[in-house]
Amino acid sequence: ETPKHLFFDCCETALSCQNRMEEQFARYVKYLKVQLLRQTRERLSHKKDLHNVLFFDDLLLQVHQALSDSQGHRLIKAVRSQYRAALVDEFQDTDPLQYRIFSSLFADPPHFLAMIGDPKQAIYGFRGADLYSYLQAVKRADDKATLIHNWRSTPGLVKAVNTIFERSDYPF
Repeated sequence: ETPKHLFFDCCETALSCQNRMEEQFARYVKYLKVQLLRQTRERLSHKKDLHNVLFFDDLLLQVHQALSDSQGHRLIKAVRSQYRAALVDEFQDTDPLQYRIFSSLFADPPHFLAMIGDPKQAIYGFRGADLYSYLQAVKRADDKATLIHNWRSTPGLVKAVNTIFERSDYPF
């Protein structure tokens, strides 16, 4: 049986207080991180406005927002009247937002969206490229074509890479 003593009761109370303080501290650190990110985003946006600067992501976000708002149909109509098709090369390195943009503009007949990519060559995950967007697009595609001959690599290299990827039913 555990001995009963006022000292042990105090230790138990102290441990309980320490645990509550650590939980509160962790929540406060999370709160501070959220505030830091919010303020950083606001200040960056202000500085970009002040210096008339747009980043690549800003362009994507603005196009997506324009397509999604109440007048988005006008932008879609304007783009479709000028272009009947879009060809996106290196599609494995796009992100979900780019996929939504191109799909909303060109996925409906009589317009045409061609996506060219190779998931084995996906290298831009560090900047937001999402291989799963590519795999989702492949599943939704009506027509698929595969290059039979690789003109840029030696047969040995192609065989080695294919061997690695063929070892799993779900290599990605």
